[in-house]
Formats: sequence, structure tokens, C-alpha cells
Amino acid sequence: MLRSQQSWEVGEVLRLILGPIGFLPVLFLRAVVLNQRPEGDSWLVHLSFIDLDGTNLARIDRYVRTILSQK
Repeated sequence: MLRSQQSWEVGEVLRLILGPIGFLPVLFLRAVVLNQRPEGDSWLVHLSFIDLDGTNLARIDRYVRTILSQK
């Protein structure tokens, strides 16, 4: 799920840049918009990553674990 200041079309492909966070490298990813809903003055966008290889999947896992451990 991604919080965005703008809405997107369902089925639209987004290019995402994540990071860097701490020691984690910048990730360049693509995702397709599955659906979205307004929340306050922003949108919660449900995404599905596409074209993930094993390396980027492992990197996303490290990003999620790092972000969750900081909360």
C-alpha cells in the first residue's frame, strides 16, 4: 500500500524509487495499481509489484523489515 497525494487509474503502471534508507541501496521498481481509496487529503493505493527478480524481492523484504523495526 502506498500513500499518494494524487489518485491513479486502476491498471496504471507506476515506476517507484525507494530509498535509500540507512545502508539499503536505492531500488527502482515497477508496480501496477490494483485499487485505491481516499483517506483525508491523500489516497491509499494498493499496488502489485511487477517484474521482480529474486534480488529485488529480497531487497524489498529488507526495506520492509528495516522500516518496521524503526517504529
